[in-house]
Parts: sequence; C-alpha cells; structure tokens
Amino acid sequence: MSKRPRMEPVRVAAVGCGVVWRHHLQAVLAMEPRLLVYTSVVEPDLSRRLSALKDSGAKKAFATLEEALQADPDQELFEAVDIMVPNVGTLHEEVALIAQKANRHILLEKPISVCIASGQRILQSQGPEKVLAVAENAQYWREVVEAQRLIQSGAIGDVLTVRAKFWESAHPALNEWAADGSYEAGSFIADAAEGFVFDGGLHWLRPLRMFLGKAQSVSAVAGRALPHMRGPGMTQALICFECGVTAVFEAILAPGAISEQPFFVIQGTKGEVVLDGFAGGGRIYCIQDGKMMEQAVVILVVPGR
Repeated sequence: MSKRPRMEPVRVAAVGCGVVWRHHLQAVLAMEPRLLVYTSVVEPDLSRRLSALKDSGAKKAFATLEEALQADPDQELFEAVDIMVPNVGTLHEEVALIAQKANRHILLEKPISVCIASGQRILQSQGPEKVLAVAENAQYWREVVEAQRLIQSGAIGDVLTVRAKFWESAHPALNEWAADGSYEAGSFIADAAEGFVFDGGLHWLRPLRMFLGKAQSVSAVAGRALPHMRGPGMTQALICFECGVTAVFEAILAPGAISEQPFFVIQGTKGEVVLDGFAGGGRIYCIQDGKMMEQAVVILVVPGR
C-alpha cells in the first residue's frame, strides 16, 4: 500500500505579535503533523518583532504588512496571513483589505470588526479562490461541546436559564494581559470605545448561542470598572432567545482581586451543568435514588483561552 504524500505546511505571516500571537505560536508548535509554519512576522514594535522572529524561527521580519507584501510579490515566502492586530476602529478591516488585495488566505482574530458594515466589507472583498477564516475558539472548548451534547440529549431536562460570566483581573500579577500592559492607559483596549467587554465577550456569547440558539432581544447596562478605560469594563445583560429561554450575561474587568468563578451555569428541569473558569473542567448535577449526585463533565486545562 502506497503512503499518502505528506502535505506541505501552509506558509504564514504573523501580523501583530502581542499576547494573542504567543497563544497562536504555542498552538502551531504543538501541531503534529505541522499544518502551518510561520515564515515571517509583522510587528511595528522592534522589541516584539525581534522576539517573535526568534521564538517562531521565521525567516524574515517586517514592520508593516505592506513592507512584507512588497518583499514577497510571488507568494514564495508566505501564502497566508494570521491577523492578530488590535480590533479598534477599522484596523481589522484595513489590514484584511491589504491582504485581500494581495490575494492571500486570511485567518482573522475575532471579532471580525467593530461594526456590521465593516465586517460585511471584509467578507465582500474576499476572493472566492482564497480562504477567510475567523479565529474564535470557544466553539471548540471541550467543556462547551460536552455541555451542548448534554443539553441536546436531555440529561438536564429542559433548559430553564443560563448564567454566563466573563471575568478577569486588571492587576498585572494576576493576568498575563494586564502584565503585558493591555489594560493600562494608552493601550488599545483602554483607549478604544469598544472596551474590554466587546473584545473578549464573544467567547461567552458564542457558547450561549450553541446552548440556546438565536438571540431575539437584549436588555443591558454597562459601566466602567477602571476610570481610565474609555469603553465598557463591565456589563450586565438579559438575553432573550427565540427558544423562550432567558440567559444572564455578566462581564467585568476587576481592578484588583476577583474569585475563581464559573464561566457558565446551565440550569435545567432535571439538573444543572457548571463549567468552571480558566482552570477548565466542569460538573453535572442530577438526582439519582433520591440523592444529589455530582459527576465530572470533562477535566481539561485549555491554554490560551
């Protein structure tokens, strides 16, 4: 029997080498077999650019995507771009359009852009012969997938409500994003109108849609947890879904200490599913033989949430 030919890895340029980049690189280096390889890095900050070049083993480093594309008109160095720049203003759209004009495959960090019109322009500009993929990993968290299966199997009966909590600390000793300066005055998250909730909340909203389907209406309030942050640093929302269930979504960037809290609590007529926080794992609670029973859903530490 002849062996299948080994697929050559996709040659990729990493665009934006901050905290998200480190998680993308970690995932790529853990691939077996290696499906893609970073052949170049693009980062305006010199220190980060040199560090990314060393850590990735890329061949070349550039300050801008335009510079990288000018140096590689025939796609010999990279055929795809992994866009991890801050999602503020129209920056995602600007960088994506540059890559699209150069006819490259695109992996774009979530959210696509800051508004529907900008996102639609990105989608409409992508050529049919090239791939445009959005990097949003919550739909693949094993705990979320297992919770969806439990709901669909009827293990907890009919869903009555879901509570979702997106939380972090802004203290640099407690959070790698804070240690990287992401929440300091002058950072893109602090200065942008979108703020903390918009940037990370998608990781909680996507699972809610997986559990409950399409949202119908939302009632919410937002506020500031950090005085220097322009956009929302916290929010409380009631989301009504077409299935008739109402979910509670809460988000907060705490200035200091905050306790370990579940990401999701799914209450049904026969039991409850709890998905734990950043350490991963979860539990299902049900009644057997007249007693409350607790059983592990899945135990998994997921790096780079």
